[in-house]
Amino acid sequence: MYVKGLMGACAAAVFGIASNGVAAASISTQGCLGTPAFTCQSDSEFANGPLGNTRVEHDGSLFPTSGEYTADVSGHADIAAGTLRSAGQVDSSPGDPASMGLDGGVIFGGSSIGDELTLTSTLPGSYDVTLTLTVNGSIGLDGGDGGAFVYLSLDAGDDSGSYTSDGVINDVLSVTQSFTGNAVFDIAAYIDYSVDMYPGDGANSDIALNGVLQLVLPEGVTFESESGAFLATPVPLPGMLPALAIALAGVGVVRRRL
Repeated sequence: MYVKGLMGACAAAVFGIASNGVAAASISTQGCLGTPAFTCQSDSEFANGPLGNTRVEHDGSLFPTSGEYTADVSGHADIAAGTLRSAGQVDSSPGDPASMGLDGGVIFGGSSIGDELTLTSTLPGSYDVTLTLTVNGSIGLDGGDGGAFVYLSLDAGDDSGSYTSDGVINDVLSVTQSFTGNAVFDIAAYIDYSVDMYPGDGANSDIALNGVLQLVLPEGVTFESESGAFLATPVPLPGMLPALAIALAGVGVVRRRL
């Protein structure tokens, strides 16, 4: 069964640290296989100030002691590029689940970015700030039960998406908040997945998610990030640049001052 509690394993750490004030800047990525004991690959960076590393990643295979499952996991979180990736594939061995005497296995993973932004405004009145997360990927459960979940927040606003059907994922999360004068607030984004599979199915399930962050500010507003790197080298969205240019006309591109 698709459980949102398992997903967000690494993202929970990001939001927990940000909420208690220990660290405002964070990147994290993780992939785990459990039957039911968990074997994981992970990497993370947290700081109450500039990050020492702006990218974390994991990539490899997981082999539990039961031998009834194998998994390949990969992912990254890059705060300078504003990109997230999380992917996992799990296989179960053919056989009789009853004779194996095993509970179902689960694979889950996620990648997350968190930061604190400080806005400096020369505008006389209020203005809007928009943060978007463009998500693409695919789900192929084939004998498993699971799905993917994505989350985006800017200050008090948030947006999310949940995907539980086989097929291609193309979605855009967006959060817009209004401010007056200078402002300080947190931003966060994560992408997660989870798949349950019972032994003996001889099945293969895979999920892959990619996310790209974009920040839109009006002319006259600049920002600094606690990480010292947020969107320092943003990645253009393939196939969307002409439309993005039109959409931002008259609004102004993001100005970074890191």
